[in-house]
Amino acid sequence: MKRVFIIPEPHIWDKNFKNRKDYPGEISDYLTDISNTISAMDGDKIIIFPGDIFHQGFSLVPSMTRALNYFTTLNRITNNNVYSVVGNHELTYTACNPFWMMASDCTERFLVNRMSSTYGIFQPGIKVVDELAVGNLRFIFGHYGRTDYEVQPFSSDLVLISHNSIVESTVADVIQKKYGRETYVDYMKVTKLTSSAAIPITAALKYVFVGHMHTMYSKFMVDDLIDHVPMNFHLQYLGSLGRTTIREVNNEDLIRTVPQFIVEDDGTYTYEPFDVQLKPYEEVINVPVANENAVKAAKVRTLKQIAATNVFGDTPEACVRRELENTPECLTLFDQIFNSYSDDVIIALLKEANLL
Repeated sequence: MKRVFIIPEPHIWDKNFKNRKDYPGEISDYLTDISNTISAMDGDKIIIFPGDIFHQGFSLVPSMTRALNYFTTLNRITNNNVYSVVGNHELTYTACNPFWMMASDCTERFLVNRMSSTYGIFQPGIKVVDELAVGNLRFIFGHYGRTDYEVQPFSSDLVLISHNSIVESTVADVIQKKYGRETYVDYMKVTKLTSSAAIPITAALKYVFVGHMHTMYSKFMVDDLIDHVPMNFHLQYLGSLGRTTIREVNNEDLIRTVPQFIVEDDGTYTYEPFDVQLKPYEEVINVPVANENAVKAAKVRTLKQIAATNVFGDTPEACVRRELENTPECLTLFDQIFNSYSDDVIIALLKEANLL
């Protein structure tokens, strides 16, 4: 028997945000709880991350050592079967990122990252693949920016783990109503869920797990005809263990799901996820600092709004007309002046109005 776990993106970092009490410690607590839960289960284990394992590069040696030690533990638990999708943070923050020090890229997609002198120096580490077959399941790794999904008959059920902004406006509306916050507008490069650039268009697709979109935690059942293909799949937005902005810390949104597939020796499988409880606002946020930052942010927003205000309307002419609209005689005079191309005519009009 094998167990396949998908751990939501942790955004591990060696630094603390100014408005947090202990961000590195918070993430460490979640990951320790998850690894302890997985370790206590029987069977062979496989762990997959949906990307953004590390928030940015590290500068503190003790923190780097702790991160490497954690992945040593995961590899011991899984007999060196730790995998990851490559997320945007892996591609954006490459310098001193422990990910690439542990990476073993088997995809030919990340040749530039392999050129680093520290690439893959810590092994066993993290395997990067395009797909992974486990029993009657095939896990598809939706690396950031990937759009080349095969469309062919599959003998296995497909599980897509994506680190891309894939969503429909109706899905975003449901989540916005649930949590009372904007979601859809947060993400650049949004691809429609029903596009072949977002998912493999095949009836074999049974599960889609989406990382990257921190504020989109929720689950749906999709039953639709997509490109003339009848499709029915479980859609789970994983959110993020690492809530890297203060507005992600929402006491109405404190659950994260760790998907788990139990694959029997004959290839059959069951889906049995378990939940992780995130810490509430008051336990992780430095409230005085957050309040001070909120005041500063409000001032900045106000100044930006003032700076963006066009006091003239569409044109200076429109501003003048607005000011004169309640005095028809002045508006008439303005029209005569504005439409005259002769200095003599303008001067005569101004004298007539006793303005010269």
